[in-house]
Amino acid sequence: MKKSLLPRSLRLALEMVIGIALLLAWMPWVSPALAVVPGWDNTGPMGTARYDHTATLLGNGKVLIVGENNGSGTLSPAELYDPGTGTFTPTGAMVTDRFEHTATLVDNGSVLIAGGVDTSGGALSSAELYDPGTSTFTSTG
Repeated sequence: MKKSLLPRSLRLALEMVIGIALLLAWMPWVSPALAVVPGWDNTGPMGTARYDHTATLLGNGKVLIVGENNGSGTLSPAELYDPGTGTFTPTGAMVTDRFEHTATLVDNGSVLIAGGVDTSGGALSSAELYDPGTSTFTSTG
């Protein structure tokens, strides 16, 4: 029998959280209010329902949410989540609509968004930078 590196209580807590996340992912009609886990709080709703996006913690404590595949073929502007207020607000629009991309915080505080899939399903080789100081996206190279 393989020995786990995690204490039993932590393993059980992780399994419960993962189970709830899978339930909500596969059963979107289930109210998130039914899946409240002790120690976790509900927050305000995003401006747009989305999946295949990224969420990147910025240096100012806010979270940049970029890209979307909402099943309708349209992509909306990025959003910023403020954990202090529990609210999402729109921020700039990406240069290229994309989803299934990467988003990486770089040393200067900007976020590099690279690759992914475009609205027609084609792979992207382009990249862009988000500047949290100006809330703008610019193409790279």
